[in-house]
Parts: sequence; C-alpha cells; structure tokens
Amino acid sequence: MNAVSNNRSVLRQEFKKELQGYYQLNGEKNGSPIEGTIYPPDIAPNDTVALEKRVDELAGFLASKDGITLRPTPEFGKGRIEDRAKVAAGASGWVKASSRVALQTATSMIGNPAIAAMVNEGLKNCEADFFTAPSSKSGMFHPADEINEGGLALHTARVVQMGEHLGEFFGLNPAEKDNLRAGLVLHDSVKGGDPWAGYSNEHGELAGQFIMGLKGPDDAKAVAAQIATNHMALWRQKNDGTPNPAVPDNKMDMIASLSDYLAARDNIYVDVPGVDKSAPPISTPEERMKPQVYTGTTKNRSKEFPRGMEITMDKEDLHVVINGNTYTGKINDPEIKDGYLSYGGFESKNGKNELDGISLKANFWLLTGAKGGKVVLTKGTETADYFVRPPQA
Repeated sequence: MNAVSNNRSVLRQEFKKELQGYYQLNGEKNGSPIEGTIYPPDIAPNDTVALEKRVDELAGFLASKDGITLRPTPEFGKGRIEDRAKVAAGASGWVKASSRVALQTATSMIGNPAIAAMVNEGLKNCEADFFTAPSSKSGMFHPADEINEGGLALHTARVVQMGEHLGEFFGLNPAEKDNLRAGLVLHDSVKGGDPWAGYSNEHGELAGQFIMGLKGPDDAKAVAAQIATNHMALWRQKNDGTPNPAVPDNKMDMIASLSDYLAARDNIYVDVPGVDKSAPPISTPEERMKPQVYTGTTKNRSKEFPRGMEITMDKEDLHVVINGNTYTGKINDPEIKDGYLSYGGFESKNGKNELDGISLKANFWLLTGAKGGKVVLTKGTETADYFVRPPQA
C-alpha cells in the first residue's frame, strides 16, 4: 500500500493542487466542459491574484485540520487498479458496518430540531440502495474505501464533514450551517435515479425535488433543495449525458460544490465521527479483481476489422480473442479520455497478429463489471465500434 501521510505541508500542497484544478487556474483542467479560469461568486472575474490568495489560504486551512490524510493513488497503467482493490478490500468490513452510523452521526450535527426532523424523514424515505451502494458507478474514482457496500453513505458523511470545515472558513452562521448540513446529507439521496437504477445524471435535481417534498421549515427546505440540485455544478449533465454545467453563483452553492469535490478526491481521506475501523475485512483484493469478460460485434466494419470479439479486462491487461486467437495488451495511457482507457502492445502467442497497426480503447467502467459498454478499434482513419456485453449464461 502507498504510504499514508499526515504531513501538513505535503497535505497543503495536495489541497492546493486540487483547488487549482477545481478553479482551472494556470491552465489546469478539471474535466468539466467549461473553458478558462472559474471564479467563485465572491471574487471578481479576472482577479487572479485574489483567487490565488484564496487557494493558498484555503489549502493551508484544510491541511491544518485533524482527521484528513493523504494517500497517493497510482495512475492507470502504473498499478492503480490493483492498489484500489487492496484499499477497498482492507476497508470492506468497517465501511459496511459503520457507514450508516456515520451518516446518522452527520445528521445529528444539525442543531435546529425541525431541520433535523426533516432530514431524518428524508433518510427514512430513501431507497435502501442509498445505504448500500458504492460512491461512484465505476469504482475508479473517489477514495478507494468507498468502493464497498455503504460507500455512498460514507462519501455523504465525508462531504458533510468537509462542509463543516468550509463553513468555518467562509464564516457561516449557525442557521446557514444547519441548512448546509441538511442539503449535504441528502445531496446524493437519489443518486440511482427514481426508481433507483444504478446512477442518474440528474440525481442532483432529483434530490432537490425529493427534499422539497419533505416536511420542514420552508426556508431551510428551499436552501437544502437548492444545494442538492446544484451540487454537481461544473459537472452537471442532462439525463441523456449532455453537459449542463452551472458555475456556483452564491455562497451556499459554492461551499456545497467544493465540499463534494474535495471529499471525493481519490488521494484525500476524511475521517468522520461514528466510524469504528476495527471490523475485520470481509473481502480480499483477489475477489475485487476478478477479470471481467464481454463479447460483442460491430455493424460498421471494413475488411480491416474483425466481425466480432471477446474481451477480458484483467487488471491492467486486456485480452482480446479474435477468430480463436488471443492477443494481450496493456493500458498505454495513464489518463481516462472521454470515458475510455487506451490499450496497446497487443501480442499473440502464435505469431499472427490481427491487431497489428490497430489501436483499441474501451469504456473504463467495463473494468468493474458493467452490464455493457463500447470498444473502439482504429486503424488509420477508419474505426469500428463494438458494443459488448457479458456472455449470456
């Protein structure tokens, strides 16, 4: 496992890097469709000096807080997948046992009894999947311990805790803090959609609607619903997956978006109250790393490409079977681009190579046992799309 660091200066540099990415300072990109530097609502556009000062001060403030540790995650192609499996397996027992308790403890931070009752009503009416789902659909992002059953609840508790730190930094009053807590506890309450089906691009909006249907103080309910609706902010999407970004234009949305973003960094692990890490693991790294097999065909091929293929995604190797011949390649680009991982260096034991001169990319979530996805072969200017699914039993 990679070393865990509580060194304040190292942690400060990590927070500074992540904040520079969020705001796209100095040409950084954060994966959103927005171009250029992103300015928060309390800093004038193009006031780079003020934004850099904010980043530096906030990074130092967060690094000074107890209960935040840095555990660097390797890049793709350099042991990332195996490393995340080890972390997930090691935490599998305590995450399942403690995540719901951590979420309830986060809710207990709400001081206003009427707002607390509203949030508890919301938790009572959440789908059961909210308490058992992992925190991300692919398992490739967020802290690796959140890959487990209960990971989404643990992520939620971490977002609330990050909100506590940011609420202090930005000087929220007690009422604002309660409204923030309410919105953050329920921000992912409908992450799987309505009905729950794994993941919804519009889960923020659905959570906002869910909150507005609860019984509680109208003003608190409106703010909490707004926070939940807009928490995806720069990365918001429509239901069909097309971008629908919204730069936070008020203090509460700004803090909520930052809380969710920072608590979801895969290198940063936030301790939360209510967690007992003494529970032993209930899975092994080997169980988490079972190879995923898919088969598929293409409708748009030329003679350069095979009609169909079987692929096995085995850690950082990809095995491709074409016409009975097996080729093995490795991840050749440490970054995910447009939802794909690229593979190359395919070799066959029999000397023949039907993939010679062909590049391959595959949807990265196929690594984690998705129900289907796409593999793309490219040779020169020609491409062929293969829609692959697990073999029929």
